Amino acid sequence: MKLSNLWRKKKVSPYGFFSGYSTWDEALKDSTSYTADSVLQGTLSRRELFLAEFDPKDHVVDARTQQLLSALAFIFTKKSANTLKVLDFGGGSALYFYLLRRALPHVEIDWTVIETEEMAQAHQPFEESHIRWQTSLPVGSASGNKPFDLCLASSSILYIPQPYDILKKLLNLGRFVIVTRTGFIDEAEDKIAVQRVPPEIFTGSYPAWFFSREKFLAFAQKSGQLQMGWTVPQDVFDFEGKKIIFQGYLFESF
Repeated sequence: MKLSNLWRKKKVSPYGFFSGYSTWDEALKDSTSYTADSVLQGTLSRRELFLAEFDPKDHVVDARTQQLLSALAFIFTKKSANTLKVLDFGGGSALYFYLLRRALPHVEIDWTVIETEEMAQAHQPFEESHIRWQTSLPVGSASGNKPFDLCLASSSILYIPQPYDILKKLLNLGRFVIVTRTGFIDEAEDKIAVQRVPPEIFTGSYPAWFFSREKFLAFAQKSGQLQMGWTVPQDVFDFEGKKIIFQGYLFESF
């Protein structure tokens, strides 16, 4: 083997996103899955660290929260800025709830997290009057009224086997929908990968989608109007030889 090839081989990280899977089940068999205990324990550890460092009087926000606040600035042009009812799909420990409540003290925020059974059960001791964890999406109103002001899917919809079904349900449940921290590619079809997580975060791996931007936006805009888009420069990954900057979109549902 040439030394140059050996050097390149050594430089390849064992962590990140790896393609080559034709089905979700195939990728799932080659991963530990999102329901692994290591994912739950890693999520709880990050929550503990976050709250230990969280200062309710600190008004400096991180870049990802700034992106949400920019989207909310648009949302509040269309509704009262006094209340905000949010469904957080795959929200883990709901850290955005604490960040947005601090950034928007004049807004009464009500937060519902949709998570796995294990994740929801582990977070039940942390429930308050304005935040709760559930395991299934609620049923929409028969009258067509949206029960939530905002449905948020941050770094979540890419990790489920039927993302378009969930996206459609979120657009039926929320007046606005934010999909962010998600990978999009300029190709005709979606691709399936396995993400292998660095051990400093937690030990684990799970299947993930990289969505065809054209296909995803076309599907979403059958049920909502695209109002805003942004890049998430904190989330940059190598995928099939390219640097992919994750993105976010705000839709206003019909």
